[in-house]
Amino acid sequence: NNSLNEEGITSLTLGGVLPNPRLNLVYEGIKICKEQNIDLLLAVGGGSVTDTAKAISLGAKYEGDVWDFYTRKAKPITALPVGVVVTIAASGSEYSNDTVITNEKTGTKQALGSQLVRPAFALLNPELTMTLPYYQTACGCADIMMHAIERYFTSLKNVELTDRLIEGLLLTMIANTPRVLADLSDYNSRAEIMWASSLAHNGLLGT
Repeated sequence: NNSLNEEGITSLTLGGVLPNPRLNLVYEGIKICKEQNIDLLLAVGGGSVTDTAKAISLGAKYEGDVWDFYTRKAKPITALPVGVVVTIAASGSEYSNDTVITNEKTGTKQALGSQLVRPAFALLNPELTMTLPYYQTACGCADIMMHAIERYFTSLKNVELTDRLIEGLLLTMIANTPRVLADLSDYNSRAEIMWASSLAHNGLLGT
């Protein structure tokens, strides 16, 4: 907030995002956006924060229930722009066109893919991930590798170049994960991992 205020940018903060982000908080964010005429959402955090912002961006421009999009009852046609400041390399949501939200009432977790929710910009500064503890850093690395692996072990033929890209990303993760876990302030390893996180989920490795 201080950085935005210094630039004369008015902002409101919505906290309380949980892992497997919840629909109730999305509703709260939508209400704020409509009442305050918000014109940009800035997600500062990881995948859950970013997915929440994406869902809010859709609901803020929709007169119905945003959950309609996740259950395929409606198709989004517009959304508020979303920017991202990444503080954990893991989900790759800062470059993806996906958002996943959990509905507490129904106990369901639904994904939605739309180019409307691909962030307008993302700031990737490895230094912002250096305060992450060992466990969260390790979990993020596992998440990145799984995004690549699930795209690699498919039966699709004639995707040799894509497979080589995936192998290169996995080799980078295999080399840098032990380095960053041995030294959580290793900038170079965190930079490699942060870049891998974004590339693993931006659609390139699913070509």
